Amino acid sequence: MEIKRAKDIVERFKDLKILVIGDAMLDRYIIGKVSRISPEAPVPVVEIQREEAKGGGASNVFLNLKALGAHPTILSVIGKDQEGEELKRILGSDGVFLLQDSSRPTTVKTRVIAHHQQVVRMDREISTKISDETVDKLLNLVDIKSFDGILISDYNKGVITDTLIEGIKVGKKGTAKIFVDPKVENILLYKNVNLISPNHGEAERITGVKMRKDQDFLEGAMKIKEMLNCQYVVITRGEEGMTYLDENNKGGHLPTKARDVYDVTGAGDTVISILSLSILAGADIREACELSNYGASVAVSRLGTTAVTYSELLKAVERDSDNTL
Repeated sequence: MEIKRAKDIVERFKDLKILVIGDAMLDRYIIGKVSRISPEAPVPVVEIQREEAKGGGASNVFLNLKALGAHPTILSVIGKDQEGEELKRILGSDGVFLLQDSSRPTTVKTRVIAHHQQVVRMDREISTKISDETVDKLLNLVDIKSFDGILISDYNKGVITDTLIEGIKVGKKGTAKIFVDPKVENILLYKNVNLISPNHGEAERITGVKMRKDQDFLEGAMKIKEMLNCQYVVITRGEEGMTYLDENNKGGHLPTKARDVYDVTGAGDTVISILSLSILAGADIREACELSNYGASVAVSRLGTTAVTYSELLKAVERDSDNTL
């Protein structure tokens, strides 16, 4: 694909309205250095240098879609707490519909980082499913028929339920496509979606098959496609790139484009964002995977969850010497 083709696809992102539904969370980063071991226990002592807070999960997907030039809306449930207010400030007000529930906290993942290495992660969350009453309130916050696509960001923290997914499928306009970044526990909810993108570990758990060679991944993708009757399957493989299967059961493999890998946190959010927008913009599945591969290379080159911009994506494409994707 010529660089002109890449620009043509990405240019169309600005015309797309896409709804993100899933588990919004707050990502905290405590960044410092380690110079000694604690005398109290065999653990490092981290001298804190700075702290950061970012959108994680569905929030990071929303921020990626926005940075890529699209018109995203996010629909999720958070706690009625300080962390929820902080997440709202990070996301802003445009296209943000966060239902605050006093019975559950905002999901917070706190990572302690020293010398570009994650020392420990601490999670605060309640993963019980939201009630049908809460689902009804959520679905009444937006006009689902107004969106070109629906992106489900499933982290299995309680927002995704069978009632919610059924409401989405029934409520969307006929031409709207559904894209899913799944968790294994909810996999059977995603029958008849347009695209599903599990990672390597998730794909193995879904199929019960160990995947080592390229052919293993193709066979695994076919099993997932047959199980869910979906249009496309994309299995992300970390440093080995990704494997895809198209609507005609033809597949392929793409190597990673990452050059410098500092942190893989949130790279999957970038991938599903670009996959979704590219398909909606008229790309075929291979083109969509190529572009998302470039986007992931930008995401993993930075610390923490990050939103890859329209211009950063195109620069990543252009850096290839032959000017092709």
